[in-house]
Amino acid sequence: MRRARLGLCIGDREYGDRFTSCLMNHYRDQLELHMFSQKEALQENWKTLDAIVLSDDLAGKNRIECEIPQIYLSDGNENVDKEVEKGVVFVDKYQEVNKIVDEILKQIGEEIKNASGYVTLLVLLQQASVMMLEIFSFFSALDMLYTYLGSSALSIVLILVLERMRGNK
Repeated sequence: MRRARLGLCIGDREYGDRFTSCLMNHYRDQLELHMFSQKEALQENWKTLDAIVLSDDLAGKNRIECEIPQIYLSDGNENVDKEVEKGVVFVDKYQEVNKIVDEILKQIGEEIKNASGYVTLLVLLQQASVMMLEIFSFFSALDMLYTYLGSSALSIVLILVLERMRGNK
């Protein structure tokens, strides 16, 4: 499964280093991190990312214009313009990191879900192919049982399978 590409631009250097370290140590299988020290560099490269995480001082008038989810790490500063727009979320940066990551993944999931129907179609096709493979395997097993055990033994096996499927052990 592809890792989510996450852009980080966090002004508080100490917090940013600790947060990044935690993400790299505990979420490396889920997240691919891209660190930006300048808002302008992030503004130029957002198209290669799935979401961005920013300091709340980059909110409001300083907000980056992009079409991907933006998660702002808020420290409760009342002077920050928290004008909420679609795809913009503020989270408390002092909560447990797993809660922050859950919100990030939730926002990325919403973006993927809303991006276009082709993702859903691909998922449905994959599920259908798995189901067809299971059905084929089932009928292949039935054919093998019929070949080696005969029709009466196959009938007994099918009755046992159906009873188990119904929950009547």
